[in-house]
Amino acid sequence: MTAPTTELIYIHGFVSSIRSRKAEATREYIARCDLPVEYRCPQLSAHPASAEARLLQEIADCSTPPVLIGSSMGGFYATHLTERFGLRSVLVNPAVAPHQLMSKYLGPNSNPYTGEEFTLTESDLQRLQEQDLPINQSRALSLVLLETGDETLDYRAALSHYEGVPTIVEQGGDHRFQSYERYLPLIFETLLTGDGFS
Repeated sequence: MTAPTTELIYIHGFVSSIRSRKAEATREYIARCDLPVEYRCPQLSAHPASAEARLLQEIADCSTPPVLIGSSMGGFYATHLTERFGLRSVLVNPAVAPHQLMSKYLGPNSNPYTGEEFTLTESDLQRLQEQDLPINQSRALSLVLLETGDETLDYRAALSHYEGVPTIVEQGGDHRFQSYERYLPLIFETLLTGDGFS
């Protein structure tokens, strides 16, 4: 009997792209292992309202509730969507309270991967704050992966914020999560069966 197809949405980070190393590694792993997974990775706007609208459309387009992988800001969005819809998700070096972290980016910016130019505004930060839902432990996220060498985000903020959620902390590494490929078997076991880590 053929296993049912699971729809996966990979959510990239701020000023990242669908061609990021982790996004590509995820897509390649699915193909190499011939997993029953339909891979989705939308290119998201840097503006949080637009990014949320695109992600909600992706979910609406899925025939069954999808599973999520979120990296950095994508981890924040995945948390938001998990709390709204009860989706199974894995977070990689997730951003915590990005409305505070992003204040240094107010004004003109550009995405080095796509060339998109944009202006981050106070209303964008306000929208991020509105999206920052409290974590409901009765509908907990599946797995959080952190590396202590993250030069962009303090892993200790995520460790505290996601207390009670299954978490693995790797020593060293960086914001890109250098161990990602090694964790892909566990990530997919967790997403597809719910039994990967506890």
